[in-house]
Amino acid sequence: PRMSRREASTLEQLYVSGGSGPYRPFVLAEGIVTHVEGRSGLHLQTARAYIAPIAANDGRVLWHQASLIEPEKLDIHAVPDPERQLEIGISPEALVQNASQGEEGFKQFLEQSERLQIFHNPTFGLFSEPTEPRAAFIDRCLEAANLQLEDEQERIERTFRRRIDQLRERSEREQRELDDAEEGTRTDHQDLNVAWGQTLYNITSGRRAAVAETENNTSTNVRETDYLENIAQIQKSWDRELQTLRDDLTAKARSIEEISIIPTQKNIEVTKYVILWAAGLS
Repeated sequence: PRMSRREASTLEQLYVSGGSGPYRPFVLAEGIVTHVEGRSGLHLQTARAYIAPIAANDGRVLWHQASLIEPEKLDIHAVPDPERQLEIGISPEALVQNASQGEEGFKQFLEQSERLQIFHNPTFGLFSEPTEPRAAFIDRCLEAANLQLEDEQERIERTFRRRIDQLRERSEREQRELDDAEEGTRTDHQDLNVAWGQTLYNITSGRRAAVAETENNTSTNVRETDYLENIAQIQKSWDRELQTLRDDLTAKARSIEEISIIPTQKNIEVTKYVILWAAGLS
């Protein structure tokens, strides 16, 4: 349960066994910090325990010297070692009073020390996990870019295939017109069909479109060669558009924002706040 503001007289005092020399005063404070970020849907609760020295001459809690601690590793008792002295320059009552006032300082300390940083990629709507490194998050964004590239590649392929089909239809139409105009003259379509098929295979497999040639390395038909050269130009445009898209998506995948999540005091719950007397603690 959330703890209400304490009266100075109710501030518990505990003692740590071990070490040498007199008891010196510390504050052991534990709290739960809740990080909330609306856009990412982040709602993270983290338990923290800190120990901070108390100035023996005036009882101020020195939060700037606080450090994380695991309380369960300390040998803590409710009764002091009678052979140890207390190192204190003010009355015990004043010490407790001033130390009690340091609870608000603990909340302020958590506000500053428990800031959480996550990463956001606006293009793909991705957010990093709280402990995810920047490099790992960028890798995830690049994976998303590759998936989008595959979808866009299919769209580009359909567009350029239509252009190639239009060229082929035009070639076949013109061939029919030539056949009609030159009665008695027939053109063997087999070589052309083989060339079309080979060219389309080259394009879809990532190879360069080839222009049909004879064994003597001369064009079999000027018109057919012209159409195949047009296909080669289409392929170049295809490759340029695909590479431009790839470069754009890669750049967007690497463009990330840093979001700093600062817990407010209403999202900080102090669950334990005691004076801890100890010797030998740094």
